[in-house]
Amino acid sequence: MNCKPGDMALVIRGFKPNIGKIVTIIRKATDEDILAGFNEPFLISRDWEVWMVDQPMQANHEVVPCKPIVYFQFDQHMIPLNADLEEEDALLYADG
Repeated sequence: MNCKPGDMALVIRGFKPNIGKIVTIIRKATDEDILAGFNEPFLISRDWEVWMVDQPMQANHEVVPCKPIVYFQFDQHMIPLNADLEEEDALLYADG
């Protein structure tokens, strides 16, 4: 697990429109949160940590049967920002 509630995190992988976004981690996503983002039942491995975030995440709804905007993100797709990493540096990291 990379992130924890209250962390600011940088999205570094996943669906391309989300990469480079800086989000705040709100809480661990429940099964109900995740299922609410999908148009039909969909299995997500519970080996993956999933977090509710404060920013809308575009979802690849053309490939996965989900809503086009969700408010959760996978832990593996983010890195927490620490006090030593300025926002400008984080954006350079995301671009590079």
